[in-house]
Amino acid sequence: VDPIVEYKRKHKPVNPTTPLPQGSIEELMLKEEVKEYVSRIQIVKANVHKLYALVWGQCTDGLQSSIWLHLEYNRKSTAFDGFWPLGEVQKRLAGVSTSQNT
Repeated sequence: VDPIVEYKRKHKPVNPTTPLPQGSIEELMLKEEVKEYVSRIQIVKANVHKLYALVWGQCTDGLQSSIWLHLEYNRKSTAFDGFWPLGEVQKRLAGVSTSQNT
């Protein structure tokens, strides 16, 4: 589950069905809601990048080498998918074969 997509799904501000009067409280509230929404998405993105760096930094060289060999590594690492290395570490520590289709 992508936390950014999930956050957007749950918290995206709703567009009003009718135009709001210029300068009305509702219009100002919607603008503030959108600003907060955008700000929080940026925070979620930054936190996902931090999670990736934290997880990757805690991996031993051998574990990193094992993960580098994974077919999904290039795509997942450029997306800074912080949850992917957690799953890969868990599989390797549990002794799950990474050569099988999962």
